[in-house]
Amino acid sequence: GLIDGFQPDCTATGFSRWQALEEWLEPTGVRSVPRNFGNGTFGTRAELVFGAASQTFLMLEDERFRPAVFADDDVSFSDGHYSTPSGHGLGLTVDTHRFQREYSANEIVIR
Repeated sequence: GLIDGFQPDCTATGFSRWQALEEWLEPTGVRSVPRNFGNGTFGTRAELVFGAASQTFLMLEDERFRPAVFADDDVSFSDGHYSTPSGHGLGLTVDTHRFQREYSANEIVIR
């Protein structure tokens, strides 16, 4: 076909909208390729979890970079495959010690 993959931003679209888009695209043969540029570890994890639930997911943009405020977990990449998180939701937990040490000076509190 003319288009092989549809690639809107993964965090702006959200899971429910992605599922609706996949249903809409299914008869056309177009695959979902969520865009993750600039979304860091959170976006990579959102793509990973969505891809595990998707029937037509094509690829993952792995963009883990600073700010690295999340604690290490059980998600791994080995032999061309990712594992999925065992925790709730995206399986991410803020490493409060790392946040305090490296990022709290930039924190803005809105009351």
